[in-house]
Amino acid sequence: MYRYYAAARILLVFIPFMGYIHPDEFFQSVEVVAGKFLNVEHKLTWEFNTTAPIRSMALPYFTLGMCYKMLLGLDYLTKVLLGVPMLTSYFAILIPRLFMCLTTFVVDFSLYKICSNNNEKCKSRLVVLSTSYVLFTYGTRTFSNSFEMCLFAMLLYYVSESLTFSNQILRKKEYVQYRYSKSKSIPERAKFHKLNLYLKTDSLRNCFQISSIVVIGVFNRPTFLVYSTMPIFFWLYRGIGSRVISNIHFHLRILALVVCALPVLLFVVLVDSFYYGYISWGEIGMLDVSINSFVFTPWNFFKYNTNVQNLKQHGIHPRYLHFLVNMPLLFSILAVAHLYNLGFYFHRLTQSKYSYLPSIRSIKGLMTVSTLLPLSLLSLFPHQEPRFLIPLLLPLVYLYGTKILPEKESDIIKADPTSFKAARVNKMSNIFYGTWLMINFTLMIFYGYLHQGGVVSAMSHLSSIAGRYDRSVEIHLFSSHNYMLPQFLLLQRKTTLKIEDFVSDMEAYKQRVHVYDEGSRELEFLTKKIQVVYNTRRMSRGRFKTYLLIPSSLSSDMQRLIGGTNLGLTKIKGFFPHVVIEVLPKIMAYYVDLVDLFDFGIFSDFHKAQMFVAKLVEFFGLDLYEISEKYVIHGDKMISLDKR
Repeated sequence: MYRYYAAARILLVFIPFMGYIHPDEFFQSVEVVAGKFLNVEHKLTWEFNTTAPIRSMALPYFTLGMCYKMLLGLDYLTKVLLGVPMLTSYFAILIPRLFMCLTTFVVDFSLYKICSNNNEKCKSRLVVLSTSYVLFTYGTRTFSNSFEMCLFAMLLYYVSESLTFSNQILRKKEYVQYRYSKSKSIPERAKFHKLNLYLKTDSLRNCFQISSIVVIGVFNRPTFLVYSTMPIFFWLYRGIGSRVISNIHFHLRILALVVCALPVLLFVVLVDSFYYGYISWGEIGMLDVSINSFVFTPWNFFKYNTNVQNLKQHGIHPRYLHFLVNMPLLFSILAVAHLYNLGFYFHRLTQSKYSYLPSIRSIKGLMTVSTLLPLSLLSLFPHQEPRFLIPLLLPLVYLYGTKILPEKESDIIKADPTSFKAARVNKMSNIFYGTWLMINFTLMIFYGYLHQGGVVSAMSHLSSIAGRYDRSVEIHLFSSHNYMLPQFLLLQRKTTLKIEDFVSDMEAYKQRVHVYDEGSRELEFLTKKIQVVYNTRRMSRGRFKTYLLIPSSLSSDMQRLIGGTNLGLTKIKGFFPHVVIEVLPKIMAYYVDLVDLFDFGIFSDFHKAQMFVAKLVEFFGLDLYEISEKYVIHGDKMISLDKR
């Protein structure tokens, strides 16, 4: 069963133009990387300003950047051999998503290895993991949180592997030392002494891998420090307090982690410093290097996010949002089981029944605290989004996956399949598993295909429209009540302008496409801005085209407002489905019409069915309009362009 779900995860990536979850899936990664590698016009957000950049480019550069390098190579080959280009909007979004999809199998592999190393069954856990909509939607998008989820899974695997190995070695060492102390003859003592020498050392096991993952994870998202705290502590504390491992090992392991982290740390800092222009090879050759020649993006990230005024620009949320809303939204039954289990542990803790708590040397203890601490610490920050918690998927599935889909019955239950206990277990497991599948399928459809689903399709269509005109024709694109438009999908090559002066030759870029993302501003403001931009461009006598992207539910209002001006709207195409949560209240205005259609029987004749479908498209569509003049003012007269 797992194989079918894993194959579905890959195949669904190839279905074009899936939904748009959050602007960060483009503007923290592919929008910037595509501008660099594909040399296309793009939008740089405030996070990549050279004064105080808060996003490291090392990981996207060597992952998504290499994907686009491969795309350029394939584009060259297909043009030469087949005469067909591959550098299209479809492949520009497919290649990085396919890479992210394949990367998420690191989570599957980590879960499999953690279970197999501890002699635990993993089939049901893998099925639960592979049916989570988090992997289908967030996992296949180029979020920094998706990279964080994969890195956290790798970290948990290496730590749990070290923990399991250390527990085995510790038991063997204690046994050998016990036999050595009880030996009465010299040959027998020599035998056990030799056995002790043959035992492998476990003190620094996986040290380089763990330190490298932590460094890369922190530069990818500094919140990774919150996720890695408890796994690192478990790795440091392995065997401490036993007869064969002393406390000095704890400090030696800390030193080893720091030393092993230095090469990766220096490499990432150098990559970011070169990318943001803080240092150059010429300065290195002249030895003109100081501490100001380097940039440390996690520190800038920390300074920015500790300022509440900055966070207010992105939204302030209540502290309980992660616990009560975001966890159930992402993990449904897993989140409920986790909250119930935490309540159980807290109750046992108040009763001083410590034997009911997970051991600090067990994988269950590692997974429990690796879930609890990040959830608690991230809840302290006033800005909370569901995607911040997606790295918790693996530990939650490990802890509670068998609650949703139990493994095959034990021999005791098999012996009496008609027992009340067996029947109750089977019934509850069917209910939980069915509910889990229904919830995740619904959320996968919503976030994968419906939510802001027309934006990417519209940008692809606009790319083909822009290709019909000469590059001297400017494109002005207005967007209202949509997420920020990913401009790299237009695939407009940068036009380089050389500026010569007495000192040196400089280069600048002439922008062909101008995008105006107006967000949720009032339509009256949008109308006035369209007039100002259009009239300004007309007076400059340059060639230009102007377009508007707006949800279908707002189209009639926009046409009414624009009708009072000298401009007109011509619908080019509609894109369906496109769900905008921010304008859902507008739909209630058509509630009566829908009720009437149902009362009269929408399927009683073809005309009524058409009306019903038209209403659905009107509710959940995205319309693309071309803006043009209806008339021009000549002296004191208005002359219609149709009659001029």
